[in-house]
Amino acid sequence: MMSKLKRCPSCCGKARLMTYDTYGSHYVKCDNVSCGIVTWIHTTEEEAVEAWNKMVTDEEYVESMYTRKEYGE
Repeated sequence: MMSKLKRCPSCCGKARLMTYDTYGSHYVKCDNVSCGIVTWIHTTEEEAVEAWNKMVTDEEYVESMYTRKEYGE
């Protein structure tokens, strides 16, 4: 079972798993167009998600930042 994607370590935005159909390669990117953080290309979805989730080292901090942005704190 694939792990859930964590929020972006830079902007706290949502992450999206992407696939290059031509090559069958996978990567994860931040949905925030102003951010631009992405992982390297991986051969499986699981590897791409694992690489993304390793970039987020303190989920509680990221979640607290997201909540502050959402509620204008």
